[in-house]
Amino acid sequence: MMAMPTESTVAFAVAAPLRGRYKSVSVVRSRRTAPVKAIAAAPPSAAVHSALLLCATAANTGLLPPTHASYAAINRLAVPLSLPLLLCQADLRRIIRDTGKLLPLFLVAALATTVSTVLVVRLVPLPFASQQDVFKIAAALCARHIGGAINFAAVVDTLRPSEHLVAAVLAADNIVVAAYFALLLLLASNGKPSLKGRPQPQQQQQQHQHQQAQSTDADGMYNPPFNLEQLAISLSASSLIVFAAQMLNKLLPISPGPIPLITLCSILIATLFPSTTKPFHSASTSLGIFLTQLFFAVVGVSSGSIISVLRASPLILLFSFAHIAFHFILLTLAKFVLRLDFDLCLLVSNAAVGGPTTAAAMAVSKKWHHLVAPALLVGVFGYAVATFIALAMAHFVLV
Repeated sequence: MMAMPTESTVAFAVAAPLRGRYKSVSVVRSRRTAPVKAIAAAPPSAAVHSALLLCATAANTGLLPPTHASYAAINRLAVPLSLPLLLCQADLRRIIRDTGKLLPLFLVAALATTVSTVLVVRLVPLPFASQQDVFKIAAALCARHIGGAINFAAVVDTLRPSEHLVAAVLAADNIVVAAYFALLLLLASNGKPSLKGRPQPQQQQQQHQHQQAQSTDADGMYNPPFNLEQLAISLSASSLIVFAAQMLNKLLPISPGPIPLITLCSILIATLFPSTTKPFHSASTSLGIFLTQLFFAVVGVSSGSIISVLRASPLILLFSFAHIAFHFILLTLAKFVLRLDFDLCLLVSNAAVGGPTTAAAMAVSKKWHHLVAPALLVGVFGYAVATFIALAMAHFVLV
């Protein structure tokens, strides 16, 4: 007779996909072949989706119960705790200083995503979902295609759309995003786009040294080893930030909700105390990814029948495809109207849709080594702003 699953089963189920996270952090350092570098970008987001699909399969085959008391605890704790961990690198002063033209271009890409969110809600119906659920999941997709999976999780945790719809959207969006990354790599040229225009001859050596320093610094954002003490301090600091933000949320006369306050507090700490948070970047990022995986694992377990999800997927696939297609079309139009560098537009689009690691991998695979650190930084900036933008869309636009 099969033993009943315990609280540790969900954590065990996501342990295998988590292995990809530690391979992915070496994406900046690995420079052997373009295909390897391009594929290496996938694990952080792919591991999250693997956790969801693995646990959904386990639930549908009876290995995991569809409901359990531990799921509520994970839903209550995973997203708030992961936000400070993943925003540990969101030093706004450094982002503004080191990203050059990428930051304003990223803002154009984020604007393209917000406009595409409105268009897709109006033009692509989802008859099997309520209008409110469509608005909520569109806002979550907006967060994902400006920031990343953690922003998607934060918006889902705040707005609470149907778990069935969340699982279906993630499964479909994973397919669309993978194809979109391939398209971006195909369209990008093999030239070397500049962040600040053509350098003068006397500046070239100094610029080369600065680019080497940036590339080395980018290695340091995701690659340094970490120990249990750093993990413990990172988790403790994250818990304190969450507690402080929740207390502040109760004291404010108009409550914005805990998630926006946690995000704001995390960004302020990363910006005001960069030297204090820097030693914990790698530990915080890895632990944040793990907590995000736990959240999506529970979404997978609670999503219901995989057959019903697959039945809804064609329309969901169109919904996700249209969202990214409108984003790309609008960004391309902005390129022609504003006379922007197309390669840089492709890179910031990758940073918006995929996040910092996929953007860095694209820069490495195209041998744009001087753009690796700026690409990482604008991706982290996406983490910082995506939740605010998506929640504002949900409350003021998608109504």
